[in-house]
Amino acid sequence: MVLMTLSGTIIKTIPGVGVVSQHAVGAYLVVAGFGSTKGWTVDSTGTVTDVAPAAVAILSPTTTNGWTPPLIVDSSTAVIVLAGKNGLTANAVDLRTGAVRPLLPEVAYTGFMSYSALTLLDVSSDRKTVWLSKVTATDAVTGRLEIFGVDLRTGTVSSQGQANALAGAELAISRDGKSLAGQEEAGTDSTHLAIRHLHVVTLGTSVDLDVQGTSPYVGGQRTPSVLFAPGGAMVAWWGGLDNGSKTFQVNVSTVEGAGRTL
Repeated sequence: MVLMTLSGTIIKTIPGVGVVSQHAVGAYLVVAGFGSTKGWTVDSTGTVTDVAPAAVAILSPTTTNGWTPPLIVDSSTAVIVLAGKNGLTANAVDLRTGAVRPLLPEVAYTGFMSYSALTLLDVSSDRKTVWLSKVTATDAVTGRLEIFGVDLRTGTVSSQGQANALAGAELAISRDGKSLAGQEEAGTDSTHLAIRHLHVVTLGTSVDLDVQGTSPYVGGQRTPSVLFAPGGAMVAWWGGLDNGSKTFQVNVSTVEGAGRTL
C-alpha cells in the first residue's frame, strides 16, 4: 500500500491493503490482508501506529453484512455505524484498545424506501464533532431527513436542522455543519421519469440553491459524488456539469454560484 499526497509525494509505503471506502480524515487505516486483525494507521506525517486487533475486527470485518465504511478521525479514534437487530448505532472506536463507545441511542430502521436510518457524513475541522444524518419515515414513501452533530468528547448531540427536500442517497456536509449538498427531487419529465438536481441547503435557514444548471437529471443515471471544500465556500462533484450530461467530469461551484467544469 502506497499513501501519497494529491501532488504525488509519497508519504509512506506499508505492506497491506486499505479498508474499502473508508473516510480518512486524520489518518488512513491499513490492514495486513482481508480477514486479518492486524492493522495500522498512517497519518499525513508518515507516522505508523498499531491498531488493536479488536478495533480492526470491527472496522474491517470478514463479512460486510450490515457493515458501513468507517470514518477515521485520527490515529486514535474512528467512528462507524453498526447494524443491530432493530436499528443502527453510531459508535466511537478506540483504535489503541478496541473499546467501543455508543454515541447515541439506537435509531430504528426506517422502512422508508432504501434510505439508511443513520449515515456518517463527516467530522468538523477541529475533529471534535462528527456529523450524521438521520432519516425517520413518515409513511411508506416519505421521510424526514435531520442533520445533527455529536461531540466526541462530551457526547452532546446538537441538531443542525432538517433538509427534507434532498433525496439522501449521496450527501455531503461542510466541515462547519452549516451546509448540506445532495440530490433534490424536481418532479418528472414528459415520460414520467424522475428529475433531480444537485442542491445546496443552508441548514437552519431553509435557503436552497440549485448549483447544477437547468438540464434535468433523469432517474437511472448515476448520482454524482459530492464533496465540500474544507472552508465550505465551494462544493465539487464528480458527474455531469448539468445533471443530464452523459460525460462525467470534476465540477465545482461556489455555494451561491453556477457550476463549471475543471
